[in-house]
Amino acid sequence: MTAQMPIRVPRNAQYKVGWTFLDRKTREPLDISDWTFALDVKYSAGFGSPIASATFDNIDAPAGSVDVTINGADFATVRGSQETVRLAYDCLVQDSDGVVVAMVEGVVLLTPGVSTL
Repeated sequence: MTAQMPIRVPRNAQYKVGWTFLDRKTREPLDISDWTFALDVKYSAGFGSPIASATFDNIDAPAGSVDVTINGADFATVRGSQETVRLAYDCLVQDSDGVVVAMVEGVVLLTPGVSTL
């Protein structure tokens, strides 16, 4: 079963958060050694090319943790710069045995942002 999780990305900043993958039965961290991750954002599921893709870094494989980053600047071509726009995403994971699963999916809420640096 794929987990559902909304993500809020400000146009003027980054979405950066640490994810930890746990065994559903034992709640122990999964060893994510040799796993491959892909997270794409699109206007809707299965439609067109990705608007943006996440990067995955600071991987602590034995602890099952990874940092996920989506850059708000990647959404410059998305209309509605002064409103919240709903987009779709999913995160595919390929484990060390080559099995591919959709671990997380949901809505990306692209927000206008206010501050600048």
